Amino acid sequence: MELGPGLRHRVARAADGVRELPPQTRLDADSSPIARSPQPHALSPRSARERRCGTGDLAPALLAAAPWPGPGRIGDHAAEENWPPRGGEARAMYRILALDGGGVRGLLTVILLERLEAALPPPGLVARADLLAGTSTGALIALALARGIPLATLRELYLRRAREVFDDSWLDDLRDLGRLAGAEYSNRGLRRIAREWFGEATLGDLPKAVLVPTFDLDNEDPDPRRRSWKPKLFHNVPGTDADRAVPLAGLALYATAAPTYFPSAEGYIDGGVYANNPAMCALAQSQDPRNAVRPPLDSVALLSLGTGRNLEYLRGRRHDWGFAQWARPLISLMLDGTVGIADYQCRQLLGERYHRLAPAFPPGLRIGMDEIRRLPELGRFAEALPIDDTVVWLRRWWAG
Repeated sequence: MELGPGLRHRVARAADGVRELPPQTRLDADSSPIARSPQPHALSPRSARERRCGTGDLAPALLAAAPWPGPGRIGDHAAEENWPPRGGEARAMYRILALDGGGVRGLLTVILLERLEAALPPPGLVARADLLAGTSTGALIALALARGIPLATLRELYLRRAREVFDDSWLDDLRDLGRLAGAEYSNRGLRRIAREWFGEATLGDLPKAVLVPTFDLDNEDPDPRRRSWKPKLFHNVPGTDADRAVPLAGLALYATAAPTYFPSAEGYIDGGVYANNPAMCALAQSQDPRNAVRPPLDSVALLSLGTGRNLEYLRGRRHDWGFAQWARPLISLMLDGTVGIADYQCRQLLGERYHRLAPAFPPGLRIGMDEIRRLPELGRFAEALPIDDTVVWLRRWWAG
């Protein structure tokens, strides 16, 4: 879904060497319903420019999305399939799993998912989800799960390979003046892992719908009155607005390019600047009239998982501060703010069909987004976290 004027994909890869798949090339072509659906044509210079700049309005006929037929894998002719409600449900539910950003604290999300999967009858939590949404580290998890990468492999990423991602040296610190004049880390390690996991697969190759918030620093609109930065939600939800041709390896870099931590990737940065909790973005996407199918709002169940929250506050009633004083707390303040407002909005719209598991760390425990030395401690915290209420909610709304 594009927010604001203009739509572009920028699928041509440059420095990272990732390229768009030709239309006839699809992974797992014999098993994926995506592979049996009509394939997108490679963008010509003309069509690419039109999609970037948003020329042309949607035809009125496209605004009448088909009713939600029932949960399952995405594919063509979904609106024509008649899927009965699962045992005992009054109606088929559309299930959204939303995963917060948080750097290395994504380990907490992975461990919680493992524990919740074990508590549910087959096929489990992720397999039942109709839409996976993830911001930053949550985007990496969502893309990997949709690709079929096991949770055990994701746990290994955080415990064994986090140092590849958050790789720093005194020479880097000298060159970027300790983050004053450059990003703290290179994205070389993450690029390497993304290529290993995703190869040349695109969003259109995934058998499950995924939504990933990013922020576009320049929409490259040729009209100077419309050229601007803007939020950009990449997704493969069937409809007229899907980003099926976008390579997963490139999208992983866009989604995790957190300002000051990593450099931007092809003009995109981490969507955590406006949606570190992607739950509301995912809910809104499920209701987009451009979707091929659209579930009634009262048929949506949404599970939102956090990455652990540091208890932070500013003492005093008056803060007559400037840039120097606000610089340090501002990022955490804004991230927590966007997380909290999305939680409020989803809770108001969905009521008991919404559940959020987002623990706060105990007083005295603070874990930063790049503190790899605290991963063992984070793992113990995640393993001991009570999940009974979440399991009860899942058995009612997810696994019924």
